[in-house]
Amino acid sequence: MTTIVYKDGQIAADGFSTNADGSIATRVARKIEWKPDGLILGESCIFIASCGDASAPVDIKYQMKKDGGITLESTPLPMSDFSGITMLEGGDVYAFTVVNNGTVWAYKFWQVFHGYYAMGSGSTAALNYINIKPRCTAKQAVAYASKHDIYTGGVITSHDTAAA
Repeated sequence: MTTIVYKDGQIAADGFSTNADGSIATRVARKIEWKPDGLILGESCIFIASCGDASAPVDIKYQMKKDGGITLESTPLPMSDFSGITMLEGGDVYAFTVVNNGTVWAYKFWQVFHGYYAMGSGSTAALNYINIKPRCTAKQAVAYASKHDIYTGGVITSHDTAAA
């Protein structure tokens, strides 16, 4: 469980992670990878952020470096379902999920057009805050979500893509 928000060039995430038994680990979980090596959809990316399985960032970075990187035809490593968001070097922002229909693991991508996106257990609270306070930052939206979602909290990290 987590909250990740992309808004107007800023990506932010909380620091909590949930253990397999449902307990909350309050250590700082690294959910945002800045300038990872490899390709997604044929491009380098500025960041990749993920929520779900704790091994997802490691697995994603591994696959980004293999045989042309992650494409629509890539088969993810078999892992738990998870979601993420990435900004490609060209500036396009994509949300993605890894799903398992029982036999086939697949990446599903969709482009983010409206300038903001949230995912994770606190995403509803974060999106509500963005709608109430349109001038807020991604970091402020995650902070708001941490007050309304028991699985969101801890140290909030953020990166500004304008600095990329």
